[in-house]
Amino acid sequence: MAAAGLVVVLAIAFVSWLGIGRALERFASYKTLEVSEGRRIEMLQGTWRIFLDHPIAGTGLGTLQKVFPLYETIYDGLIVNHSHNDYAEVLAETGVIGASADWHFWSCWLGPAGRISSRRKK
Repeated sequence: MAAAGLVVVLAIAFVSWLGIGRALERFASYKTLEVSEGRRIEMLQGTWRIFLDHPIAGTGLGTLQKVFPLYETIYDGLIVNHSHNDYAEVLAETGVIGASADWHFWSCWLGPAGRISSRRKK
């Protein structure tokens, strides 16, 4: 509780030091970076088509930015560096092999936590 209080106090002090105007101006600039819902759907469809063309091993980690323009149906001049859907991006970049490894990692990591949590409730 004390740590959370300290973080809040430090945040208020930092904003006061910068000035509220500069802080609000900084956060206002993030709105221009948002992607519309229609664009997100188009990006998901393009990412899904990448997976369908490379279902086994995908295109490789970090390659979505280079591969996506080939599957883009609505060009708006912006670079797509992430598909805004982590599951689809994992499938497109790593295929079924990588998605299986990802699922196995999360089940091994979260599985024991779920068992410990269920024992504590009893």
